Amino acid sequence: MEDGFRAIVKIPYWISVLKRYATASEVATLTFLRSKGIPVPEVYGWPSITENPVGVEYIIMEHAPGVRANTRWFDNTDRQKLELVTGVVDIEKELMGIPFGAVGSLYFKNDVSPQFQGPLYAPGTPDEAGDSETYCIGPIADRTFWYGRRADLELDRGPWSDPKNYLLAIAEKEIKWTKKFGKPLELDFPHNTVFRGVISPQDYLELLKQYLSIAPYLLPADPSNTLSRPTLRHPDLTVSSVFICPDTFKVKCIIGWHHTVITPMLLAAGLEPPKYPSNYDTMGSDERAQVDELMNQRSFFHLYRVFNGGLNEMHLAVLNELLRIEIQGLALFANRQWCGNLMSLRRSLVRIPYIWDSLPGKDGAPECPIEFSENEVRDQIENERIWLDLNRMLCYWTNELGGPSEEGWLPAEKYDAAVKGNKLLRAQLLDCSGSDESGKIERGWLFQDH
Repeated sequence: MEDGFRAIVKIPYWISVLKRYATASEVATLTFLRSKGIPVPEVYGWPSITENPVGVEYIIMEHAPGVRANTRWFDNTDRQKLELVTGVVDIEKELMGIPFGAVGSLYFKNDVSPQFQGPLYAPGTPDEAGDSETYCIGPIADRTFWYGRRADLELDRGPWSDPKNYLLAIAEKEIKWTKKFGKPLELDFPHNTVFRGVISPQDYLELLKQYLSIAPYLLPADPSNTLSRPTLRHPDLTVSSVFICPDTFKVKCIIGWHHTVITPMLLAAGLEPPKYPSNYDTMGSDERAQVDELMNQRSFFHLYRVFNGGLNEMHLAVLNELLRIEIQGLALFANRQWCGNLMSLRRSLVRIPYIWDSLPGKDGAPECPIEFSENEVRDQIENERIWLDLNRMLCYWTNELGGPSEEGWLPAEKYDAAVKGNKLLRAQLLDCSGSDESGKIERGWLFQDH
């Protein structure tokens, strides 16, 4: 504007689902966090319904003050890096210290029907500011509960006062979706060259039912246990999400809070750094620059881990939970849509009988309700090795195309090069394939242009 004032206007992408809940939850999350001193953009105005002069949901918010931390990471001193990282750790510690009362997402109470309102805070939590009169925990804004025609299904989307019910709901929604929409599928290329034939969704339903039988034991029996504590974290914290003062390197603002969810602490904990692609040394200068940006994040995350251990004891304790990785993986795979892949979820389930006695909620529980024969375990181990080798090949191709997401999303500036590279890669593979394998490439080509 003429006076130098700047603002951001966010409008949902036209094919997005969950628009109303996503907009309402993001605004409530930003407003709540800002009231607690968390540096997030101020919201100036918004409607979560389409009945307005613009005709769509939108959010008008503050333009983040400061500069992106990723633009200064290589040009700062160790003391400045320390200021940035400890600032982020302190913010995360404050977030994890908020005693939320349920799993779901944050909303203003007047945006959610009373039957879908859960308590903002855990019982007995002091509320001098009267937050519970304004905010509540409502239906989860995780898009996995809404996309792919799930918005039309009668699903349990929370809120969940007992975190174990959330673990059940993620699989129950996939059971309902698979029963209604699941079809026999052939795997995508290159997996269809080894694991041949059409796979029935009924096999996936059986795995989900096995998951449901052990899900109640993945969290402690006591819902107040730290591992079960409803926890809010940034949905995709990277160094490029953080804006800093260019002089002091103090955190000025953190952006990117859309689809924020509150989940059990055991599932929320963790932070994995990016890794160098195997072909880094042979990349061109532009590609290497993109990878170097990822390495900004890598070094940031290594420092984050160091100071997280000293400054955020609660997070460190959960990170050290013996079976954290296994339980997170199990919940992740049970939350995925049927796509012909039985390997990932079965891989996690096959391990459960071997770790059953160590599960957080096992105390007083019966014997493990699922079992696998020696032959099933042996076949799983062998097939898993092949599957992971194929995944590495696919990961290499994905990196070559600029790193599209599982759904094919890419930054706009990478799109043209990715389309060209996709056509070239497909042509090269078809040229060196026999007729049978060519058919599998044509039918199962992963990088389809929709």
